[in-house]
Amino acid sequence: MGVKWFVQVLNLSYQGTMIIMLFFLVGFVLHKIKVPRTYMYCLWIVAFVRLLCPFTWESGYSFLPTNMEPVKVGTEDLTKQKQTNPDQYKGSQANEGQQGKLQQGQTLPYDVRQAERSSSNGIEILQVIWLIGILFFLVRGLYTYIRLNKKLIDSQRIGKNRYLSDHLETAFVMGICKPKIYLPSMLEEKEAEYICMHEQVHIKRKDHLIKLLAYAITILHWFNPFVWLAYICLDQEMEMSCDEYVMKHHKEDIRKDYATSLLRLSVGRKRLSGVPLAFGEGNVKKRIKHVLQYKKPLLAVAGGVFLCCVILAVFAFSSPRGETTKKEVVNEKQEMKGKEETKQNPTQNNVVINEVIEKKAPVLKKGMTLGADGPDLDYCEGNQLIFHGYFGLFVYDLEKQQMRSAIDLASIGCDKTQGDSYCEVTVSKDGNEIYLHPMNESYMFVYSIKDDQLIKKEWNNDNLVYTGLQDNYELAGSGNGFYSIQKVHYSNGEYAYDGYLYASDWSVDSLCYVEDDMVFALFPELEEDMK
Repeated sequence: MGVKWFVQVLNLSYQGTMIIMLFFLVGFVLHKIKVPRTYMYCLWIVAFVRLLCPFTWESGYSFLPTNMEPVKVGTEDLTKQKQTNPDQYKGSQANEGQQGKLQQGQTLPYDVRQAERSSSNGIEILQVIWLIGILFFLVRGLYTYIRLNKKLIDSQRIGKNRYLSDHLETAFVMGICKPKIYLPSMLEEKEAEYICMHEQVHIKRKDHLIKLLAYAITILHWFNPFVWLAYICLDQEMEMSCDEYVMKHHKEDIRKDYATSLLRLSVGRKRLSGVPLAFGEGNVKKRIKHVLQYKKPLLAVAGGVFLCCVILAVFAFSSPRGETTKKEVVNEKQEMKGKEETKQNPTQNNVVINEVIEKKAPVLKKGMTLGADGPDLDYCEGNQLIFHGYFGLFVYDLEKQQMRSAIDLASIGCDKTQGDSYCEVTVSKDGNEIYLHPMNESYMFVYSIKDDQLIKKEWNNDNLVYTGLQDNYELAGSGNGFYSIQKVHYSNGEYAYDGYLYASDWSVDSLCYVEDDMVFALFPELEEDMK
């Protein structure tokens, strides 16, 4: 399982904790006004589904925090931080002076390489611990199931899906596709009637499956104590809602007898496992008190609470507005703008589509700075490297160690790295085309590397783009010179390493591409003009 899945679980656990804390408060209120426990049981099911679901919808009324992914800062989020506070990523002048410039073939200093490897290994170590924990709880649950199953070998069938055993202390439901009710032989006939009714409700509502899935989700988030508390609450509300069903539908008042049975058949402790669904589970003292005080709820109160619970369940899957990625915001903005401009000027598209633009070479000077934002790594596959900054767009051949092509971005209005005029740069999945899209325009530029041709086209976002970049924020914020906030990650199963842009003194002269311990100087012989 990749590290990205582990990070996803951490973020889901964080979001789920917010939901769980809210539902604790809601549960406290609902218990005070004595509404049916079924409502709270359904909300806990929603909480567990949320722990597994990364998909949300945007709302201005979401009760989740704005930063929904605190464990991993996305590339675009880091770009915004970098634009807001660029000094954080530049490092001190003293460090820059001590670092010096890297020459062709020279390796990175040991402390820099060590920092990179230790930062990437930290999350991998946590992932290993997480997987060990999952394995432990899976083995524990399997052991519980096997041990219990041995006690059922000599059980006798006494009716449809009902079995009697001399080795049981409480009644429970067991099985997945064909669940069965197992009863201890010490039960009296009248007592067995409403206990079977209780267990049949479990089967009818598929509680045996819900509990098993909730336990699996709890194992996935075993490191989060709030999830374990939520699992205990779900189990408790599940049992109490079944108790209420029996009280409500039984012809006689069996509250005292039912409470006595609960006390006799209590398991004596809370089971933190997925199997089985035991009659005497949960907080027995609280269940007995609830049974003895049970009254049928008012219809108006129950209806109002039901509506509130539905609203809470819907908003549990919402996220605050503003979490949409910059690309999605830009796409929506440009689509609307393009439609308006097309209505006002129907002939505009004829001017934009397939217009060949003269490609100009960037003018680089010795001592040029990388700018507040620094260059971005856009693509790296095989021997082809693509990167850009305010000073130009570049295609570099790693095998020949020379620049293959370069474009002056200022000449086409694509040199802005922040603000409304920010230019979004993406590369096709096969690395043959580069797409440049100014945020405040309804057109884009497409550069064909093979044909060495730049074409102005109507903007669209239907292109299959390269997605092989990962975040490099550990090094980008280290303060040891400039590091690109994107990197490529390579792994052959035994050895893993990264590739990224690096500059010791934030100048174009020292800009290089680092891949493992190899350094490729990108501008070794910087001249007055680059053509």
